[in-house]
Amino acid sequence: MMQMNKMNRNSPEEISNMAINDKLLEWEKLDNGSSPLSTFQRNTCLDLGDEVIPRLLPTSLIGDDYSTSGEQGEQDIVIESAHQFLEWYSAISNDWLNSGSEKYEPYLSELIEKRNKCTDILLKVEESIEQLNKLKLEYEQVSGKTNPLFTTSEKLSVEQEKLCKVLNNVNEKLHPFQTIESVYKRLESSAVAVTSPDFLRILDDIDKCHEYFSQHESYRECSSYQLKTRHCLSRALLDVKSYVTSVLDTCKMVPSAPVSLLPTSSVEGATITTAKTSKFIAQYGRFQTVAARLKPLLTQLENRTEKAAEYECALEECQKYYFNVRQQIIGPSLKDYIQQLGTTRMGDYCSLLRSSATYLIHLTQDEDKLYYQFFSKASVSLSDYIESICSILYDTMRPLVIHMKHMETLTEFCSILRVEILKDHVENNPGLQPFGNVAEQLLKDVQERLVFRAHMYFKTDILQFNPSPGDLAYPDKLEMMKNIAEEIKAQENTSLSRYDSRLSLASIGSCGDSVRSSRRTSTHSSPADLHGMWYPTIRRTLVCLSRLYRCVENAVFQGLAQEAISCCLQNVNEAAQTISKNKSVLDGHLFQIKHLLILREQIAPFQVDMTVTEMSLDFSNLKTAAYGLFQRNKLFALNSNNAILEFILHGSPLLKENYLDSRKIVDKQLKTTCEAFIAYAASLVTNPITNFMQKVHEHRTVHSTEPVKSTAFGKPEMVQEVVKESVKTVKSFIGMLQHKMELYLANPDTQFILYKPIKNNIISSFAKMQAVLGENYDTEEQLLIGCPTPEQISVLLSSTLLSRKISTSSMCSSRDVQENSKDRIPQVVGQSDS
Repeated sequence: MMQMNKMNRNSPEEISNMAINDKLLEWEKLDNGSSPLSTFQRNTCLDLGDEVIPRLLPTSLIGDDYSTSGEQGEQDIVIESAHQFLEWYSAISNDWLNSGSEKYEPYLSELIEKRNKCTDILLKVEESIEQLNKLKLEYEQVSGKTNPLFTTSEKLSVEQEKLCKVLNNVNEKLHPFQTIESVYKRLESSAVAVTSPDFLRILDDIDKCHEYFSQHESYRECSSYQLKTRHCLSRALLDVKSYVTSVLDTCKMVPSAPVSLLPTSSVEGATITTAKTSKFIAQYGRFQTVAARLKPLLTQLENRTEKAAEYECALEECQKYYFNVRQQIIGPSLKDYIQQLGTTRMGDYCSLLRSSATYLIHLTQDEDKLYYQFFSKASVSLSDYIESICSILYDTMRPLVIHMKHMETLTEFCSILRVEILKDHVENNPGLQPFGNVAEQLLKDVQERLVFRAHMYFKTDILQFNPSPGDLAYPDKLEMMKNIAEEIKAQENTSLSRYDSRLSLASIGSCGDSVRSSRRTSTHSSPADLHGMWYPTIRRTLVCLSRLYRCVENAVFQGLAQEAISCCLQNVNEAAQTISKNKSVLDGHLFQIKHLLILREQIAPFQVDMTVTEMSLDFSNLKTAAYGLFQRNKLFALNSNNAILEFILHGSPLLKENYLDSRKIVDKQLKTTCEAFIAYAASLVTNPITNFMQKVHEHRTVHSTEPVKSTAFGKPEMVQEVVKESVKTVKSFIGMLQHKMELYLANPDTQFILYKPIKNNIISSFAKMQAVLGENYDTEEQLLIGCPTPEQISVLLSSTLLSRKISTSSMCSSRDVQENSKDRIPQVVGQSDS
């Protein structure tokens, strides 16, 4: 009761605290608590509390004021009831909460101040938002009224832009139509000068209208306006052509009497110079003066040729009229000059060609330079004009060329045209190409005439050449030339010996060395090598080929060379046969070998392929098919055995190509001649032995059992006579053969090449004779016959050749023999051994 009374006497704060405690207790109720805990959770909280209770206070809080004050308060305050405890506890809690916050109070006051400022700002922001909301409402009210106006205005502006574009488009399409109307009126008025800038603008307008109408042909009235445009263009170009022709007509005045450009005399020098000056002014000075007036207008025509065909036609007409005026001015003076050249140089055709070509080259350069003072682009009319004025060279020279018979003049013409004109001038100057075309045409005519004359020359002067007795005087002329050379050499040696007698011993030695060296070098030279000693057809052939080589194309030269060499070989062969009849076969063979060697050596430097292709028909199949046609019986069989059908299919002739090489033809002819010479020379020595062995062979064929020595021709005495005759022939023939070879063939190597197979044939014949004697005769009979062995024959041939060399050298002076005997004899021996 006392407690209840106490509770009743409690203040409202105590009652509220009790209510708080009651609410706290409601949290811990097991049943229907505000925060029910499971058994595990409750035990966990108790365990945590046991862990927290024994914890010590932090060292930083041990000396705080609240602990001391608490201890002091516990000593002064007496708690008699729960309410007093709660009050005490509340006071302690407040003190504890307020303790240590003094340092935070400034911060708290500052935060409170900031909060107040933020509150003021928020109030102002709210006021601003209210104002903005008002403005928004007012804007929405105003925009609701003005947006339709703005939309209507934008639509009107868009429509206005569209209408402007349509208007511009219409104006753009109408502008050409309007422009051509104005151009037509301006051209009809004839108030615009051709050289004025307005006329150029008119041409520009016409070009633009023409281009527009050509691109929009689908328009209704485009065709009519296009015709009007062409009419305006034709009218404008007619004015241009009229102006150009009127200006060029002022330059037509030519001096009444054309003056020659060739000097006549020194007395008339001043008059000629004045005439030349006036003529130059008439031909070039006036044109150069008016060129500055016409070139801008003509350049406009050249630049507009791609825009319309009328411009090109007008430009061509202006160029033709210009060239016509130039032709009227240049033509008479050019003809007079060429006629004067022809009169003064009538006999000297080459000088006439050079002078005419030089004048035309300068004239072409002047005309080309003058043309580019009027026009800026090249044209075909320029080439035609220059060719027309240069054709006078062709017209003047071609009749002379047609009647030329001398190949020297024709070849000189070719050289002038190819080298001096085309190569030196035309190739280095493209502006001279029209003149080069005329020169090339003349060159082709000259070459054609040259080829014709070459064919005639080959036929008349080479193939049908009729030699005189002096041309066939072989070896007499060679002997005469050799004697003359020996006399000259003897005179030189005599004069040299007299000169040596005045010199010292040292100078004599040096002079002797020089003489010996000159003599050694002269051993390879012979009168047979002289150009004048060549057979005339050889000399003519080589001279003709050397001239043709520089004048005609390679393909033409190959054909001419093949024909010339064939004719030359045929004529040389005929000459060799004549020499063989008049002198000896050896002379004929050596004559032919000599000239074939000369021909082969002289045609070698020509840097062309001397091969010619000839077409021929092969009738061998026709012969075979005809033979099969007559052999078969079924001519009209209706199967594959039809003879007529097979004859038609397989009996046609074949076309074959034959390649003729001139060098190979010469080599083949030379080889054949050398083989004939070698065989004939060997047969002259071994003829008795050859006849004897032929008789032995015939006897063995008819009487195989009868011995040879029992016959009349086979007796040892008769065989001995054969052998003696052969050995005697060897001794007499080799020297003569060597002498002839030295006369005809100057090169010792060539002599050795021909002599070696002759020597081998002779040795081979004696070897065969030795073998026949060994088969048919015993040792005593062979000794009686005395046939030399091949080794003995070789020594005999060498000794015969050596003795001839020594006898020839003995003809020199005794002083030369003494000086050169040590050097000459071993050299001769070496040659004989080889």
